[in-house]
Amino acid sequence: MSYGQLESAWPVHGSVLLEDGEAHCVAGRSMFLDGGLRYLRLDPATGEKISETIMDEKDPVRGGTIQKYDSWLDMTTTLPDVLASDGENIYMRSLPFDKKGVRRRISHFPEEEEPAHLFSPTGFLDDNWFHRSYWTYARCFPGGWNGYCAAGRYNPSGRLLVMDDTTLYGFGRKPEYYRWTTSMEYRLFATAKKNEPRDIYAYDRFKAAQAKRFPRMTLDRKLSPPHGPKSIPEKPFDCEWEDNEVPLHVTAMVGTRHHLFVAGPRDFFDEGQDYFRNAAAAYKKKEKDAEKQSSIWNGEDGAVLLAVSKKDGTRIAEHRLNSIPVFDGMIAAESKLFVSLKSGDLICLGGSRTKEK
Repeated sequence: MSYGQLESAWPVHGSVLLEDGEAHCVAGRSMFLDGGLRYLRLDPATGEKISETIMDEKDPVRGGTIQKYDSWLDMTTTLPDVLASDGENIYMRSLPFDKKGVRRRISHFPEEEEPAHLFSPTGFLDDNWFHRSYWTYARCFPGGWNGYCAAGRYNPSGRLLVMDDTTLYGFGRKPEYYRWTTSMEYRLFATAKKNEPRDIYAYDRFKAAQAKRFPRMTLDRKLSPPHGPKSIPEKPFDCEWEDNEVPLHVTAMVGTRHHLFVAGPRDFFDEGQDYFRNAAAAYKKKEKDAEKQSSIWNGEDGAVLLAVSKKDGTRIAEHRLNSIPVFDGMIAAESKLFVSLKSGDLICLGGSRTKEK
């Protein structure tokens, strides 16, 4: 039983991957349940099975259980997802496969030569906006209280990401809002894909102080602690452009040749400005504004659709929608936008057959 109804023990995501004339999909709920996961390669024309790889709790390389690869708060991928490909590897969350459906590694930790790729640790279909989960362009995602924020601060990350051959575009938290913060402020940004992926793990921190180093008091009376060199990067990834005042919470995004289309409920509540006001009157206003933002998030006010220049982030056009798009529910084809709404409607915007300029 699942959500009050009977479901298969081996469900398959509706979005299968077509790669080199083959359909790739994964059936099952977890490597630890009901015999594990089954990675299938099928002939899309006939449905004939080309290969089937069973992935369960057994380690196919060294024997024993795959749980021995767990390290502190980091564990190997064991849950299914919509598959993705970069042309060389096929990915299920952070786990890479070859084109025959065989895992390239079992461990959570990537090999040195592995490229970064787009994934979410909780899956591409997760629309909960849990603050410890998001999409990222990286090689792995550290876990736990000390690791969840690292991918977002040091690799291109966000609630949604799209990319072309050279650039990643995202809607995500500003870097200072990833760790130990109650307020959440977002930005729209573009960053080069050539940025070196940074692997940060839950145990990364300042290295131990060296025995011959001592605290220093500077002329401005600030005490400098005797930390050793940092084992984490000094600053977040570089952006080609960023818009720190996006007027909406982006729940759907798609990129075309020259433009970025983003849609979602209006962003009414400025958490960065309002959250820490302590005066009674300000607190009452904050509470009222937060309730209004919650109503907007739930669809009371429809949604906003923005067209943005991919070159510099300039806003080109703005339109109103009667309902909020479902998460990642927008595509572009034939010079049109197709948007799936929470109201149950599927709308088509555009209609001109002239090429996008």
